[in-house]
Amino acid sequence: MLLAEANQTSEVTFILLGFSEFPDVRVPPFLVFLTIYIVTAVENLSMNLIIRINPKLHTPMYCFLSHLSFIDFCYSTTVTPKLLEKLVMEDRTISFTGCITQFFLACIFVMAETFMLAVMSYDQFVAVSHPLL
Repeated sequence: MLLAEANQTSEVTFILLGFSEFPDVRVPPFLVFLTIYIVTAVENLSMNLIIRINPKLHTPMYCFLSHLSFIDFCYSTTVTPKLLEKLVMEDRTISFTGCITQFFLACIFVMAETFMLAVMSYDQFVAVSHPLL
């Protein structure tokens, strides 16, 4: 066995298909996704900031909304930057570790958002069923 053959490491990478080979076709989706991401990020962060600053909004429902907007910000930040990078760059590969990490974080934030919505709905149910509590 040669030394060059014994010292090779292989990293599993995925090639992301579906992105156009033409640079002028990649710009409009990039701008659309970038605009949506910026609006989402600014909306969620400003909602968190307003809820934290205004003392009148320190109620349980606004606390839940603050946490829900933070989870939504984290979820969109997990997925969108890699998408924007792959729309602009020529290299459309993603490592196995990066793919699994992105998938794991996306699943965590989706589950957290689901549980937060369930807790919010239960809070509303209790408020409607037992208004004097």
